[in-house]
Amino acid sequence: MFTLVLQEQVRKHMNVMMGRTCGTKDPPKSASEETVVKYQNTREDEDGPSKDRFQPDLYTRHPENSPWNARLFKIFMVDYFQKGLPVCEVKNLSKYFMTYLKSLQVSQRKMKATIGEVTIYEAASHRNRVDQHKKTVRLH
Repeated sequence: MFTLVLQEQVRKHMNVMMGRTCGTKDPPKSASEETVVKYQNTREDEDGPSKDRFQPDLYTRHPENSPWNARLFKIFMVDYFQKGLPVCEVKNLSKYFMTYLKSLQVSQRKMKATIGEVTIYEAASHRNRVDQHKKTVRLH
């Protein structure tokens, strides 16, 4: 049970740090590939993520192997503990962080997949709006 609470806290805090609203279906803003590559080459803090530029690398095939995301985790960890959120072993915190990054990466890829010239995400959103409109019209 405590594990589920920790996982939820990690997801919530990551979303807050990324500037995402609770329950949003929109994909997170990812760091640009160009920025990630520059950081991988220099490993200079000013080229990498920061608390103000808290954007994951969702382009690297395995996000847990990305130096950008490793730095992002360190920033997250410091902020997480400073906020006094539920404490656990750092390895578990890292595992929950990377697991959530992977799920964000999968979501982003699904949303960017296209049918013709429209993304699957846009098509599904449009279909949901039409369905909601139909329900509203029937009620009157």
